[in-house]
Amino acid sequence: MEEKSTREEMNEKFIEDQFFESGNTGLKVRQLGITILAWIGFFIPFGLVLFPILFLKERVIIFEAF
Repeated sequence: MEEKSTREEMNEKFIEDQFFESGNTGLKVRQLGITILAWIGFFIPFGLVLFPILFLKERVIIFEAF
């Protein structure tokens, strides 16, 4: 049969995250801003490749693959 753990033992096993604690609005805003910038940085290369292909068809050379 398992022994029950005390609160102190459980606090040692788990990691506390300041993001999910009440308050810390500055931390949440900063992390949200960094996340949005990272997603924008992820999608910009796709946009730079797809925009000319989709909207500037007369000036872009598109090779027929099939």
